[in-house]
Amino acid sequence: MSRQATDFLRILSAVFIIFNHSYWEYYVQWGKKSSWIVSFSALLNQFGKPAVLFFIFLSGYAFANQVAQEEKRGKVFSTKNFFRNRFGRILPVYILASLLALFLEKKFSWSSFFTSLFDGSAMFHLYFIPLILALYVLFIFFIRLRLDRFGTQMYVFLGLLLL
Repeated sequence: MSRQATDFLRILSAVFIIFNHSYWEYYVQWGKKSSWIVSFSALLNQFGKPAVLFFIFLSGYAFANQVAQEEKRGKVFSTKNFFRNRFGRILPVYILASLLALFLEKKFSWSSFFTSLFDGSAMFHLYFIPLILALYVLFIFFIRLRLDRFGTQMYVFLGLLLL
């Protein structure tokens, strides 16, 4: 799959995720007015749920493909560049969203702010950002391992067991 196709699918997934996470209050209001809007919104809501997993899967696919392409060209994968790129795009927006949510809800304190950065509790739907950041750290760990098929199966089994 090409990088453009993967990016397109990630954008499509992100749109479903954002729609799912941002329209819930309007969904409740619309439900009182029109049944077809409720049905259509419910359908879009159902796309939003698996879109989170699909987005994470596609991101992992894109990262693995990036590593493979760099190795193919004789380059060493740069952990520093990986983190600078990912964290540079995500952290500023995440910090701003957390600050705004705490201020708007009148719950701001420095301790709640720093705590919310680790667990995403500033706003209900921010929980997945620390999860994604943790998966980035795990990704770096796993690409350093050169596992055979059995080793990969064991890690998957242990991960499922932990879940």
